[in-house]
Amino acid sequence: MAEEIEKTVKTTIKLADKLWRDVKVFAAKRGLKLTQVVEAALKEYVKEEPSEQGRVEREQELKEN
Repeated sequence: MAEEIEKTVKTTIKLADKLWRDVKVFAAKRGLKLTQVVEAALKEYVKEEPSEQGRVEREQELKEN
């Protein structure tokens, strides 16, 4: 049975310079691509079901950035 290929999109995001460098170093030390690290982090972020208070705090953080 053939593996199913997941469709991808190419996008541009803005990151703080230090965060970008930190993630690049993190990925390089583990032999990963930047895309793999960002994708894994985003998957983890969206799968979490925070409590109502956690959700409000997370949304406030996002608005401040």
